[in-house]
Amino acid sequence: MTRSGGPDPRPGLTRRAVLYAAGATGGVAAMGASAKADLLTETERKMVLQLAKAGSAYPMEPPSFGEKGTAMSRATMPRLREAEARLTAERAALVRKGAQALIAQGLLGAGRAQLLAGVGKAANGQGKDALIAAVQLAVATVSKHFDPAKDHPANDWVAVLGRLAERGIQPRPLRHQKERD
Repeated sequence: MTRSGGPDPRPGLTRRAVLYAAGATGGVAAMGASAKADLLTETERKMVLQLAKAGSAYPMEPPSFGEKGTAMSRATMPRLREAEARLTAERAALVRKGAQALIAQGLLGAGRAQLLAGVGKAANGQGKDALIAAVQLAVATVSKHFDPAKDHPANDWVAVLGRLAERGIQPRPLRHQKERD
């Protein structure tokens, strides 16, 4: 019955049913957000975060674009997860390939100079698109100004390191920079 006393035009549609349906829909949406947030493994995230820290100091600190703190202070796991949440599943798969390739080279936990040289070596091999995707996620971690689904400025950074590797030049932080990773 409705408030007017007439028959209910929606039999079976109770307040409880509506609240249950709304809760179920919210739960599905939350599950989708959680699944999207877990596009990378913890090991892959560590590799990308290592890239973010290296890129925040080499060859120089990138501009802040109005964000607080140093680039190095913005290279954090929570910011990486925020940037990761902006990825499509396809782009995340490419990031994973790039991170896994660097891990396979033994670069997880390596010092900055070794990591930079490894990126340069990888830039001249197969899987350059995946490497650029991983580096771009690192860039978007340090600066929300950049889209993790694009290739700029990661493409330029990877290209420079690739040219150095071709010439046999070991990239090193500037003298006033300390390795803070």
